[in-house]
Amino acid sequence: MREMDVSNHVEDTSFKLSGGALAMIDRMGRSFTAKLDGTPAPYKGSDEFNGVSLKLVDERTIEESDLNDGKVVKISRWALSPDGQTMHARFDDLHGHIQEQDGHKVKEPAR
Repeated sequence: MREMDVSNHVEDTSFKLSGGALAMIDRMGRSFTAKLDGTPAPYKGSDEFNGVSLKLVDERTIEESDLNDGKVVKISRWALSPDGQTMHARFDDLHGHIQEQDGHKVKEPAR
């Protein structure tokens, strides 16, 4: 997966992929930086989650497991379109509620 910044204007969430790790920050003060190898990392600023684990599914897809005291409580899957311009997100709360979103604009980093 190439390095990039992705912004979701609905929640003003920004993602930055660099050096084998993904950093997330949103306007509500939530944030994390985690490697893409499944190693748990702290999830800051959330009442629901205190940890996160990320796995690279394929060259365009990341699976995020949100953790509460080490237990997976939500799984999100982020897939970049083949043209690199949009993102598809799927959120599963593990209680039968699944939400999907499309159309997130991808911004290439300045070179």
